[in-house]
Amino acid sequence: MDAVLSRLFHRGHAVRAALSLSTYGLFLYVLGVMVCWAPAQAVAGSYARIATPAAQAVTIAAQRGAISTALGSAIAQASGTSVAVRLVAAGTGGWPVLGVLAGLTLLSVALNNGQVAEIKNATAGPSGVSVDGVVVPQGTLHQCPGHPDCDASAAQGISIPTTLCLTGPPYPQVPAGWQGWFLKPSGCWAYPNQGSPPGVLVPGLPATPQQVTDYLNNLPSSDPNSIDSNASPVGSGHTAPGADSVTTIPIDATDVSTQVVPTSQVTPDDVVVNPDATPPAGTQTTSSTSQQTTTTEK
Repeated sequence: MDAVLSRLFHRGHAVRAALSLSTYGLFLYVLGVMVCWAPAQAVAGSYARIATPAAQAVTIAAQRGAISTALGSAIAQASGTSVAVRLVAAGTGGWPVLGVLAGLTLLSVALNNGQVAEIKNATAGPSGVSVDGVVVPQGTLHQCPGHPDCDASAAQGISIPTTLCLTGPPYPQVPAGWQGWFLKPSGCWAYPNQGSPPGVLVPGLPATPQQVTDYLNNLPSSDPNSIDSNASPVGSGHTAPGADSVTTIPIDATDVSTQVVPTSQVTPDDVVVNPDATPPAGTQTTSSTSQQTTTTEK
């Protein structure tokens, strides 16, 4: 017995070193498990409520009437400015229950000043020519000479885009003191008599809000100025496109189909309405250091 105790006593340094090494190894093992396990748990527990691109398209289609009416009014009143219509979360209508802040911009339809000018020009009434207060609709005023169809003895000429050179309704009236209509290669022409009142160009009347609305509703979705081509997702964490004139349309939660998904499944085309959503009932999460499986229910 004395011999055994003597050997242990003389080897105490080696035993203590072995115990210290074992303890250090156990600590590294536990630390490694925690490092691998914690991120998996964090990812597994992060969810967001979103509206997918398909759901956004349905909402835009359902709100098209309100959007086109708002754009029509803004464009008709705009003067070289950009316009936008934004669909925002209403203060009621189910959004608070889903954890969505009132006023959050969900979708935006924005048109820059160049697009607004194009739409205004396309919807403006036809220009004309006035002679002593009488307007010739769709007439084009020419200063003569300067056009092949000008009359050599006339200082001006008025042409209309038709080959039926007739007078009286429904054809344009020849201005008083002028002669016409004469068939020319470019259309029907009228010329003033010596000393007759000159013609004055009359710009087309600007379109009314309803005329602009009708124009937008009749544009194909592929047109660069259409509602569909200029609709964009916004949502939490994103800024809506800026505009000089902005109209907001509040919508309820029932107007947009949303779902809760793991944040790892959110795409740039999704509208995030709640970035910190509660996992849906029935969610089961299994995670390990090498594999994670998530099941969600809407």
